[in-house]
Amino acid sequence: MGKRIRKIIGGILLGIGIFMFVKPYKFNHPPVPVRVTFIIVGSILLKRRKKKSTTSLAPSKQEEFTLTDEMIVRLAKMKNGLLTAQELASQTSLTVEQSKERLDNMHLKNLLELRVTDGGVIVYDFRDNHLNDDDKFNSKRVID
Repeated sequence: MGKRIRKIIGGILLGIGIFMFVKPYKFNHPPVPVRVTFIIVGSILLKRRKKKSTTSLAPSKQEEFTLTDEMIVRLAKMKNGLLTAQELASQTSLTVEQSKERLDNMHLKNLLELRVTDGGVIVYDFRDNHLNDDDKFNSKRVID
């Protein structure tokens, strides 16, 4: 269906649906679900856009996504404050090497501490660098 025809039909359906709510018929008026259907279908036809071609040379939204340090911290928080490069790689689009590099950079920024398991796996510890609610509540006022 052409864009112009779709917009015309959508506008007509939307108008009929709104008219049925504003000025319902005195006799044999359509039930509420029918009136709502007219409004929904009309709105969909007015708002609907053509899907973009997947062969486009422009980068897709997924390629534009950037994983921030804050997102990594949130993931670590979900993992009780402990995270490995393998876990980060399995939950994001990063490779294990990229994950290790990102976590090492966060260590250089003092956002986490390093730990090592008995098997030699590096564990990135986010727990000690954040105040818990008790610490925040019991903090003292700064005097001018």
